Amino acid sequence: MKQTDYSKWLSQLMAETDNTQYSLAVKSGVPQPTIQRILSGETKNPKADTVRKLLRALGRDPDALLAGGSLMPTSDKTAWMATLERGSDGLPFEGAGLTPQQRAMLGIFERLTSSQKEELMRELETVKRKNEEIIEELTQRDADKGKRS
Repeated sequence: MKQTDYSKWLSQLMAETDNTQYSLAVKSGVPQPTIQRILSGETKNPKADTVRKLLRALGRDPDALLAGGSLMPTSDKTAWMATLERGSDGLPFEGAGLTPQQRAMLGIFERLTSSQKEELMRELETVKRKNEEIIEELTQRDADKGKRS
């Protein structure tokens, strides 16, 4: 997503879901002043964790949007996914560019119970969050080194 898009999409989603800055702050755990800075364009590139919290509170799939996907509500996305034609291995997206390893992971995931899927997703989110923190820390170190040079 382009940096300049955050103000626009947040304003659009807030209007669609009848959220005020205050109600969104309560639902997402993101401070209202942070939301105001994003809406005003003062914050052009909010942290990924902030964007995820806002999207979840607005009923959208954060990973899809951060990867350049649509603002489709999560419930609509689930219905859309159910309509996809399944491949020869019973998984969706045959021929959609998934690697054999990705298709194997989907196959394993599909055979898990609901609680196992939820547990795995929580664990993956934790790993992803840790990776993002490491990247942010390394980026900050590089920026600090650049300032000292």
